[in-house]
Amino acid sequence: MISIVYQFTILLSIDRNDFVFYFVARYFALTSTDLEEWDHGAETFYHEQDMVQWKDKLRPCAESLYLTLFEKYREVLYAFVLQNLLILIHSLY
Repeated sequence: MISIVYQFTILLSIDRNDFVFYFVARYFALTSTDLEEWDHGAETFYHEQDMVQWKDKLRPCAESLYLTLFEKYREVLYAFVLQNLLILIHSLY
């Protein structure tokens, strides 16, 4: 397993936009089990995910960190996030 210090060093050396893309793609992705649970009951899935403490599982922890970073660096991350959302929306239609 790669050490935390090594991972942090790598993250400091990459572009902020690359970091956000990697972070979202790596830690926000839903598993096939998540998608099945969501398909069976989206509201139940939401409430179950909402009850999980951010310090108990990786995804809620990543979401909490992402929101904190976004609040602090909004002016930098806003354009990147908006651009990627528009690309995603256009790819769906």
